[in-house]
Amino acid sequence: MRTAKQIGALGGALVLSAGLAASASAAEWSMKVSGYMRAGVIASNLNDDHQGQGVFNDSEIHFTPTIKLDNGITYGARVELEGFTASDQIDEHYVFIKGAFGDIRIGAEDAAHYNMHSQAPGGGWANYSDDTYLATYSNISTADYASNDSNKIYYMSPSMNGLKIGLSYAPDTSSGGGHQGGGITSNEKTAGNFGGAYAVGAQYKGDLSGLGVSAMLGYQHLGLDSPGTVKTNTFNEDREVIIGALSASMGGVKVGVSYKTDDMGNTDIEKNVYAVGVSYTAGALTIGAGGGTSTTETSGVDSDSNNAAASLSYKIGPGVVVGGGIQYQDIDTKVDEALGVVMGVKLSF
Repeated sequence: MRTAKQIGALGGALVLSAGLAASASAAEWSMKVSGYMRAGVIASNLNDDHQGQGVFNDSEIHFTPTIKLDNGITYGARVELEGFTASDQIDEHYVFIKGAFGDIRIGAEDAAHYNMHSQAPGGGWANYSDDTYLATYSNISTADYASNDSNKIYYMSPSMNGLKIGLSYAPDTSSGGGHQGGGITSNEKTAGNFGGAYAVGAQYKGDLSGLGVSAMLGYQHLGLDSPGTVKTNTFNEDREVIIGALSASMGGVKVGVSYKTDDMGNTDIEKNVYAVGVSYTAGALTIGAGGGTSTTETSGVDSDSNNAAASLSYKIGPGVVVGGGIQYQDIDTKVDEALGVVMGVKLSF
């Protein structure tokens, strides 16, 4: 019933915006092309079972056509193209409507609470945050990707004295960024797989006597499909994920923590991730450090990944950032502790 009410409310906003659009006459379309490319190198002590060195890159190009009508409502779309061969070559792709009522999106997009979340701060090349793609064994993340890029309906409220509320609903989480989506019959139930997912998040940003404060809390529920054709995998119950983040800043100093707990859709598995970090920004230079722990409990037995990093970034021009850092990682499932040095460049355009 709650889902039906949410869809009804969003449908009402769509109808309202369509009615208001009738008065538009002088608006013209504009096209924005943006994106990023990140590249770097890493060298570590892992020279036995691993190569020890690596060269990495990651890139996307974003196409965003928009038109703002005379009534003040903006209609638009966004298509994200991976800059390398991938299973979802076209990543996110959705239509959006923005106005005083908020932001409505329909299509393959991240969940609402994911877009409100923030990682623990650092210098930009930290293995305790998924803000970097360079790491020795791996990085850890407090973000929730469980239904990201699934075709969904999404709503983000306008800021109300610093407070925002976000909602999203995906009828079928298997219909992701690489899929067109379709009718009800294309969203087949498969026992042992997840079907629909809904997410809710709340975010506050404000200034308290010169202290900048940011806080968020989010929740996502993914329903287990049943009945249907039996599929063998690790899911045997509905999946629930809770994420949170808190940070405070004054001057150029920022301190923050982030958290995730995920039952993984399995009665025998639970995952908890914590991260804490600090950064200092002076002009074009940002330095930071921190660490985190990811613990996966399987049938009462814990397996940990302990990550720590110190790094810096320097903005040498518009959209051009260079930097690097030192990373440490200790994983219970690996024999060697990892120590690595990272250098790279990030381009945003």
